[in-house]
Amino acid sequence: MMRVPRHVAAAVAVALLALGACARVVDLVTPGRPDAQGPARLALALRLPRLQVAESGAQRVIIESAYERADGALVPLDSADVILADVPMQMVPLSFNLDRCLTDPARREVAGDPGACQVRLIVSLTRNGRVLDLVPVGPVRLAPGVTTTVPGTIELFEIAIVVLSAASDTAPLPPLDSIVAGSSIALRAEARDATGAVVTDRVVTWTSSNAAAATVSSAGVVSGIAPGQARITATVGGRNGAIEFVVTPPNQRLTIEGVPSSGAGRITSRPAGIDCVITTGSTSGACAIDVAFGTTVELTAEVVPESARFSGWAGACSAEGTAPSCTRVMNEPRTVAAGFIGLSAVRVVGGSAGDEVLIASDQTPGISCALGSAPLGDCAATFEIGTLVTLRAFEFGSARVRSWIGCDSATRTQCDLVVGPSPRTLTVEIDAPRQLVTFLQGTGGGVVSSSSDPTVPSGLACSRPARPGFETCTTSYPIGTLVDLTATPDPGSRFARWIGGPCDGSTLNSCTVELVADSAVQLGVEFTLAQAPDASGAR
Repeated sequence: MMRVPRHVAAAVAVALLALGACARVVDLVTPGRPDAQGPARLALALRLPRLQVAESGAQRVIIESAYERADGALVPLDSADVILADVPMQMVPLSFNLDRCLTDPARREVAGDPGACQVRLIVSLTRNGRVLDLVPVGPVRLAPGVTTTVPGTIELFEIAIVVLSAASDTAPLPPLDSIVAGSSIALRAEARDATGAVVTDRVVTWTSSNAAAATVSSAGVVSGIAPGQARITATVGGRNGAIEFVVTPPNQRLTIEGVPSSGAGRITSRPAGIDCVITTGSTSGACAIDVAFGTTVELTAEVVPESARFSGWAGACSAEGTAPSCTRVMNEPRTVAAGFIGLSAVRVVGGSAGDEVLIASDQTPGISCALGSAPLGDCAATFEIGTLVTLRAFEFGSARVRSWIGCDSATRTQCDLVVGPSPRTLTVEIDAPRQLVTFLQGTGGGVVSSSSDPTVPSGLACSRPARPGFETCTTSYPIGTLVDLTATPDPGSRFARWIGGPCDGSTLNSCTVELVADSAVQLGVEFTLAQAPDASGAR
C-alpha cells in the first residue's frame, strides 16, 4: 500500500499493545470459541487526523469484513464499531468467528492452509455519523487461534472535497461539460483533505444519474448513450464530486457520390470540408465529412466552362434538379449524388475566294457559319459527348462544296458525326466559282449569249457593234457547269469562227464549255461584215 504524507497528524511513536494485555479490548463478535483454538485475531495500526473542522462527538472507526469465494464474490462476516481515544495513533485488536467461511465449500482456498480464509476489510473513519474517510484492507489470511497483524499503518484523513477533471492533461473536458452520443471521455477523481492536500490510494465509486443518457465505468470512463442529461458522481471516503453532462446527438455524416456520366466537375461545401472531384461518375478528394447535428450545409457544383455541364443532383438533393447549389440541414446522415455531362468542341474551317457557303448544325444552339473569303458567324460550338451532330451546307452563290474532312459519314452537302471526348475540327473543301472570259473581235458586230443550268442565276450576254477592235466579257459559274454558247451576228455581219477553248476554229455558231479547270476559260468569237465596202464606202 502506498503511504500518504502525514501532513494531518502529529508524528508519534507507535505503542504496539499486546492483544492479551489490553484490558479495554474485547472480542468484537464472539468472546472466544468453545474449542481450544479460539477465534481468529487481527491487529490494525491506525493513524488518525487532527480534524480541521471543530465538532463535538468522538471519532469512530467502523470496520466491516467479508470473506472471498472462489468465484470472486464477497460474503459478509462481521462488523465492528470502535470508539477511539483522542490520540493520533492507535492499535485496534479484532477477533473473528470463521465458522461461516470454513463451512462454505465455495470459499476461496488459501494455498497450503485449508483451514484459513481470505478476508477483506473496509475501514471507515466517522464523526457524528458522517464518513470522513474510507480505506479498503486486504485480502488478509485469517485462521482460528492465529493472531495476524496487518503490516504497516493505515492512515485515515478528513476528506473534504472530491475534484473531477479529465484523465488526460491534454484532453480538457468538453465545452459546457457536454459529450456527443457515441463518444466517451475518461475522468479522474482527486480526493483532498481539509488542508487541500491530495489523498491517494482511495477507492472511487462512480455512478450516473441517468444511464439512458450516459454511463460511467468503474474506471471513470463516461460514455454518451443518447441525447439527454446525466449527473456523473464520484464518491471517495464518503465525499462526492459531480459533473452535470449534457449528451448531444452524434455528428452526422455527409457523403458525396457520383452518378454515371461522361464529364468531370467538382462539389464543394460551406462550411468547408467537402472538396470532391467527380470524373465520369468516380469520386476523388474529400468526399465525406462529419458535422455537428443540426448544421446547415450548402453544396455547390462547379465545372470548367466549355468542358462539362452539371447534369443535376440525386440522392438527398434530388429535389434541386439541375440547380447549381443544394442546402440541407444535417439532422440525419445524408448521401448526395451528382453528375456532370462532358462537352466537346466541334469547329468547321474552309472557304473560297468567291461566294460564301453557309454551314449550319441541326442542334440549337450550335454552328451557323458562313465560309468564304472570311468566315462569319458561329464556326465552333460545344456539344454533349455522345451527341449525334448533323451539319448541312447551303450554297447560296456560285461556290460549291466539294467534300468534307473529319466527318463520320458525309455527302456533298451533309456531315454526320458522334461527338467524342476530344475536340473535332471539320474541314469543308469549297470550290470557288469558275470564270468564263469571252472576247469578241473582227470587223462585224453581234452577241454571244449562254444557256446554262437554270439553278445558276448568272448568264452571259456579251455584244459589240460592227467596228474594228475587241470587246471582253467575264462571267462566273459554279465549277462543273456546262455552258451552251450561241453567237448571233448583227444584220450586215456574219459569224466567222470560235477562237480558243473547246471549239477553237469551229465555224458553227454554237459551242458548249464545261467549267472544270482550275483557271478561267477564255473563248473568242470573230464577227465579220457580210460584204466588204469599196473605196467610196458604197456596198
